[in-house]
Amino acid sequence: MYVPPRFEETSRSETLALMRAYPFGLLVMTREGVPEAAHLPFLVEEEGERLFLRAHIARANPLSDALEAGGETLCIFQGPHGYISPGWTDNPKMVPTWNYQAVHVYGGAQVMRRRADCEALLARLTGTFEKDRPNPWTMDTLEEGWLDRLLAATVMFEVEVTRLEAKWKLSQDKTGRMSTEILDGLKREGGDPTLVDAMRVAAKVQKEREK
Repeated sequence: MYVPPRFEETSRSETLALMRAYPFGLLVMTREGVPEAAHLPFLVEEEGERLFLRAHIARANPLSDALEAGGETLCIFQGPHGYISPGWTDNPKMVPTWNYQAVHVYGGAQVMRRRADCEALLARLTGTFEKDRPNPWTMDTLEEGWLDRLLAATVMFEVEVTRLEAKWKLSQDKTGRMSTEILDGLKREGGDPTLVDAMRVAAKVQKEREK
């Protein structure tokens, strides 16, 4: 990913926070020389200094062959994003652009083969995405024997992360009045409130750096 220095996010905690807030990522691998992708919900789990992404894929998905082979992976997480109009400013040199937060994660994939590990991963995935519901669903309610069929039809895997790239393109190159005008325009025309908040934080950080 092309990341100009002013848009690089170097905070591990901020990067992981975005991945956990937007866990529906894109798994990219090469199968028979051709890049293929799958859209998956990921768990982002730390074990000491080590970082893992864990997920599952249908065994019928051809990409499961690449996972079984233990290939290298790229996992992409997309945070808030939105169009930025030059019409919000009176600067004749500004052109349309797009602001966004994105994380690229690199690492090697390994299939999880122990049944206990696979069941535990399913339980953690379910618990993570059910926890805010008033009556969280659990696997205990599954019909007898159904879990065995699910496990047989699914490939559980983990990616041990070797490299993180995070890009926060949030108008850090626009300062002063222009920065305020862009924020006001985005908010006025219904931009994603989460993107507005991220841009405000980035503007504050940029201002501190310029002191």
